[in-house]
Amino acid sequence: VGNEIVKAANKSNITIVMSASFDTNEDPTAALRSIRDSQVRIIYAGFYPEPGRRLLCAAYHLELRPPKYVWVGPGWFPEKYWWRNPNGDEVLVDNKYNCSEKIMDKMAEGYFSTDPPPLLDSNSITVSGLTPREWIKVYSRYRKQSPFREYRGGLNFASFAYDATWVIAATLNNSIQSLAKLNESLENFHYGSHTFADIFKEEMAKIRFLGITGPLSFSANGDRIGITDIKRVQNFSNVVIGKYYGNEELMVWNDSIQVVFDTRDKKPPIDFPETKVVEINVPVPLFIVMATLAAIGILFAIFLLQFNVAYRTVRAIKITSPNINFTILIGAILCYLSVIFYGFDSGILGTDDKNLLSSICKIRIWLLLPGFLMGFSALFVKTWRLGVILLNTTKQNMDTLNDSDIIIKYNVTECVTEIPGLWQGLMLGTSGILLLYGLILAWRTRNLEMIEGNDSKTIGLAVYNVCIFSSTAVLIGFTVVQPGIRYGMIGLFIILSTTGSLCLLFLPKVWEVQQLSKIGTVSNCSGNSAPSPSNTESGKLIHRQIYHSASRPSLVLDIRVHELKDRVAKLESDLNQKQKLIDEVTLCCFSL
Repeated sequence: VGNEIVKAANKSNITIVMSASFDTNEDPTAALRSIRDSQVRIIYAGFYPEPGRRLLCAAYHLELRPPKYVWVGPGWFPEKYWWRNPNGDEVLVDNKYNCSEKIMDKMAEGYFSTDPPPLLDSNSITVSGLTPREWIKVYSRYRKQSPFREYRGGLNFASFAYDATWVIAATLNNSIQSLAKLNESLENFHYGSHTFADIFKEEMAKIRFLGITGPLSFSANGDRIGITDIKRVQNFSNVVIGKYYGNEELMVWNDSIQVVFDTRDKKPPIDFPETKVVEINVPVPLFIVMATLAAIGILFAIFLLQFNVAYRTVRAIKITSPNINFTILIGAILCYLSVIFYGFDSGILGTDDKNLLSSICKIRIWLLLPGFLMGFSALFVKTWRLGVILLNTTKQNMDTLNDSDIIIKYNVTECVTEIPGLWQGLMLGTSGILLLYGLILAWRTRNLEMIEGNDSKTIGLAVYNVCIFSSTAVLIGFTVVQPGIRYGMIGLFIILSTTGSLCLLFLPKVWEVQQLSKIGTVSNCSGNSAPSPSNTESGKLIHRQIYHSASRPSLVLDIRVHELKDRVAKLESDLNQKQKLIDEVTLCCFSL
């Protein structure tokens, strides 16, 4: 039966979402929970009256109730109020649920059923030569005779048995000629004969006649093709709302019956919750803000690149290796660019092209990861270089709001991979090892007596800065689902950590070069122009220290020594003038 239902449903373009079953004496709760979880609203059930009552009672307590849910089932039950307990008691479901008569009436309201009519609703003469009304009279007289007066059956089944008897008689009668061709006869019939079975089946498929129950014929599978009543329980009564004529494949609705649904809009309930797909993308204003900040960061990095090139021969820059500084700044630019690409999604791009979105995902990774590695690996190489020169050590190799009638699905575009564990481990592992190695190098070079070249303190601060922001960004990436919040926070952390690191590493150099330039162009306080800075002794000293000197331990110390020497020279000059005055006074005294 189940296979035939599936075939009929597929033929009629009806989708069967799921199926569940339970034994006659079994608790139907588990099966009903499966149906509830599937979100279907039309439930087709096959049952006898007693388990059917328990099914509806359990469905009430699981809130599978009309009119939200529509029940369809058999309609052959002889009892008028089959859903009620015949003895008037409450319906019990394994001492778990109980339902009063009022509850059962509520569950039965709107129940659809199908059933072939027990009698043809016309005065047409049937194959027996009797009209349906005449047959009822004959059957009623027959029921009064002994021993059939104790028979408790009714017309619902007697009419079908009567027509079935005529089908058997017609089949046997029509098979006589076919059997004769095979030198067989009905007198030679015996069970187990394939010859008789094939002939009976063939002749039965040819039967077409009007019976007490209506037109009668059979399908290729042996199912009866006739009239089917479509019924619905309305106001505690089974009413026929339509008839389906199988021979003609014709549906005729009973216009005199008004089918009313107890919904808010009085319309038929939906068969399945409506699904609305809501695209959640990065808000355009947020993308503009983050892209602008990233662009400012890129301009800042370009400024530092120009500064690095312009003053590459200055001791303060030269000792920190301009080429390595260049690599750090290129890595920072890549990190800033990754913020812009992290904001590109179907909403910003205005397309759902999977190939384009897949390319964007790859660009994100190949901007941020190499940018991070270029920036910090170059910084650590610089520190390692100083350690090799001054410490004489060697390097060792080392991832639906649900309304009653609407299911809202939030569609979020994410970058995924078939092996997320590998990629996440590779990215986080390499970055973590790099940061740890940088801390080790910063610690080992902390006591070097070369202030311009020793970035151990700034490296430590930069690593601390990146660790805080990176760990927070990783946590957000794994926990926050809303694209706008996630993009805003991750992008902001990338910008803050990158900009903070650049400020820690390069702004002191910019300030130092600026201060040295001011010292090299100072004028006398008296208003007289001082000699050319490059020709005076102090000017030559500053010139040598800015552009050429690499023999003194510190440029800042050189400037301080120069200032002290100037003061000593001035004091010596004053002392010489005083000594000269003393000598003149002494000479004058001797002359007297």
